Amino acid sequence: MKFAEMIVLLGIFVVLPIIIVALVARAKTNATNKRAEIALAAIEKNSDVDLEQFFKKMTFSLSASSQC
Repeated sequence: MKFAEMIVLLGIFVVLPIIIVALVARAKTNATNKRAEIALAAIEKNSDVDLEQFFKKMTFSLSASSQC
């Protein structure tokens, strides 16, 4: 096997899956951070918010928007 072929195969079978996993993990972390920011802003602006109901609505809207 030539050196160039080995580099290409390593790139496809090793580096590419690692990059995909890293991107997915980063997207999930980003979504969690945005959700926390929204919740903190809602708590700061309105202290009598029912947090359980708020998170249920927010979870529903996030799942509905991700399916589009």
